[in-house]
Amino acid sequence: MDDVTVGNWPARKLGPSGIFEHIDLDTMQLVVKLDEKMHALAPSAGYSGRMFGKWLSAIRKLASAVIFHGGEVISEEAVPLNAIVVTGERGQRSMLGETQKAACAGVMNIGVVNDAEFILLLNPKEGGSTLRPFLSSELLVLGTQRDVEVLEAFFSALRSAFESHFIDDLTSLVSTDIRREVFSDLGPDASRKSPSIQILMEEADYSGRKPVKKRVIEEREFERMAIRAMKKRRIPPGLQAFIMPKVKQAAGCTGQAQ
Repeated sequence: MDDVTVGNWPARKLGPSGIFEHIDLDTMQLVVKLDEKMHALAPSAGYSGRMFGKWLSAIRKLASAVIFHGGEVISEEAVPLNAIVVTGERGQRSMLGETQKAACAGVMNIGVVNDAEFILLLNPKEGGSTLRPFLSSELLVLGTQRDVEVLEAFFSALRSAFESHFIDDLTSLVSTDIRREVFSDLGPDASRKSPSIQILMEEADYSGRKPVKKRVIEEREFERMAIRAMKKRRIPPGLQAFIMPKVKQAAGCTGQAQ
């Protein structure tokens, strides 16, 4: 559907890789879900649709596209959306990043990626990538038809790279989601005052150059968080059981996040 717009941005649904479960919604339905999601987050964030429209207008000359993860858009979790803003030049990152404080805190976490950084994702490295599976998923992309067509050509190659190393990539993405939930109460942009999970033990590890905060939770709680993350990321049930041990291993030990 080429006539769907968000603010002054045309919208298009792209992807996903065949590894993910498809979302049975068209572009317009995803846009409606995006609006519902943002308004659901609005009371606690002091956000409004008008602020989002102003933000989209402000970045129009600096960005070629804004990317949302379809699984996040339709998820019922009350957590901020991740928005990937695509730019052509590295120097535009700081100008775009500052806009989050004014218009999007509590509703969107904004990541800025330039074209050169996108290209690097085509070469999988040991340990996996969080961004590669994110961009290989079903996406809602705001951008001109030409910009979206260029992105889709790139995403097609990216999905092939992801499918050749999907275990490490999915482990990285799910592990990131779990860490974000466990430490949701920390940092200047925290959306909640305290985590919704029960912390069994909390300590700081000073063995490295920087202290690392560690929290230990029950194994069943860890598994519940992992399953929620995998469902949100549209990972099929059969693959979830295979990924779970990898995610536990990535956490350092059973039930621990750091």
